Amino acid sequence: MKDFWVAADLRNRAYGERLLEHFRKLFHLIHRREEYSSEQTFRRALQRVRNELVCDATIESPLTRESENLADRFYLLTFRTPVSKFHVGGRRTA
Repeated sequence: MKDFWVAADLRNRAYGERLLEHFRKLFHLIHRREEYSSEQTFRRALQRVRNELVCDATIESPLTRESENLADRFYLLTFRTPVSKFHVGGRRTA
């Protein structure tokens, strides 16, 4: 991940900074777990932040080789499905 927020390619750098911000939100939320009124409200908040991260990591990735490779990893970890089944013309369809 570090390679993305120090990347020479501005598209990759912006992508890396977006993902870094999502990871910061995720860890901040985890460290504030006991502040939530119930486990259910914590899990809903966690799911929301996770969904935002996965969306930006997979759907909103720039069209560069490096970012697409990272997006494919996120997709595979999230959905447990090989990404190649969902590529049409070099871009994910699902």
